[in-house]
Amino acid sequence: MAATIKALEESSALETDLKIEREWRNQLQKDLGMEKELVNQLQKDVEELASLRQQFNKVSDKHTLLQQTCEEQELALTEMGSKLSESQLKMDDMKETVTALDKRVWTSDKDSLSCMLCEKQFSVARRKHHCRSCGGIYCNSCSDNYMPLPSSAKPVRVCDKCHTNLLQRYSASSA
Repeated sequence: MAATIKALEESSALETDLKIEREWRNQLQKDLGMEKELVNQLQKDVEELASLRQQFNKVSDKHTLLQQTCEEQELALTEMGSKLSESQLKMDDMKETVTALDKRVWTSDKDSLSCMLCEKQFSVARRKHHCRSCGGIYCNSCSDNYMPLPSSAKPVRVCDKCHTNLLQRYSASSA
């Protein structure tokens, strides 16, 4: 009987151990299932992250191209603006030239007895010269400058006043 009791006790202890192991196994299987779900979710997250990285790279490449295009267009606009400014200056010069030509009166040789700048009398030795810009009559020393004018293909004689004005205009338009 003692052997039976002992056998029953051992059987009961084994059943308890078996029950504990079954609970552990069930818990481990649950934990394993949760870990597999977590791994699956992490794999999906990694795939989604890779997809997002590809999309980001595409958008980044597009951004770079758009930025380059924008910079090129800004440069083109700057160049066009400077060309427009140059053209505007040329137009202003042309308007001034046309206005000056309309207002310019070629002074008659008979009406002028002295240089319009230094007022020295003309003689056989001091000859009369017309300024091709303003039309006035000057002596050689007051009109020994040559400048290109829009009305002529090559540089022509201009007086000291017109020479100074033309130099200022040319330096302002080239600056």
